[in-house]
Formats: sequence, structure tokens, C-alpha cells
Amino acid sequence: MASDGTALTETGGKLDAAIVCAAHDDCNVNANMQIANTDVATGNPVPVVFAAAGSHANCWDADTIAANDVSPSVDLQYTSAVSLFGQSLAGITLTVQVSQDNTAWYDSTNSVYAGGGTDFYAAFTTGARYARLKTSDACTITATIAGKP
Repeated sequence: MASDGTALTETGGKLDAAIVCAAHDDCNVNANMQIANTDVATGNPVPVVFAAAGSHANCWDADTIAANDVSPSVDLQYTSAVSLFGQSLAGITLTVQVSQDNTAWYDSTNSVYAGGGTDFYAAFTTGARYARLKTSDACTITATIAGKP
């Protein structure tokens, strides 16, 4: 039964249901459930899938930007392992900014130097819900923020 009291529906042999967890380690589910007349139990668990955050060039896609420009934000809910990568045509420093409400932004201690015409990559962990990038100088850049649980 769904949280609103309605019945869950079956589509193409699959039960339309989701288990949302606050963190990867918080996914203990206690339920009496059957799928295709098979009890769901310790030996036959319901798979819980955590989606990755981000898509290619979600910050900038060969965009020409000004100094101190900021990228669109990326929702990192349910992720903690975060990568940023791409290529800049000019030498710049990218600073990761974080926010819990997508309104108040703070510079983090995570940054990466993007040399002119070379690829850049950095990885970090965060508990923040949102992240975006801030540039030190004007440039043409492609940049991605991606995360996994």
C-alpha cells in the first residue's frame, strides 16, 4: 500500500514502488510483502537502488562564462561521493560551493585548477544537498558534477 493509502500498481510484471532512505546505511525495511506469490524475506530481499546524481555537462557545456560566474546547481540528495570534471580553454580555478536549501551558498575547501586546454578532475565527499561551481576567471568551459551513494 502506498503512503497515501492507495494500492500499488503493477506495470510490465514489476511492482511500482520505491523505498527512499535518508542515507545508504538507513535502509532497513520491515514489511510483510509478496511479489509474484513469493514472500519477500531475508533470503529474498527487495532490491534497493540508489540513483546517481548529475549528467554530462550539467554545469556548463562549452559555455563562455565571466569571472566569478556560478554554474547551475546539482541536487546531490542521497549521494556523498562527488566528482567534478571537464575541460577549460583558459587556466582557471573552480571552487565548489555547497548549499542545503539551494538558496544560501558557501564556498567549500574543495577546488580544482583547470589548465587551459586540458582536462580537470577532482573528487570529494559532502553531506550538502546541493553543489555548484564558481570560476575564478572568464573562460570557455565544459564541466560536470556527478555523485554516487
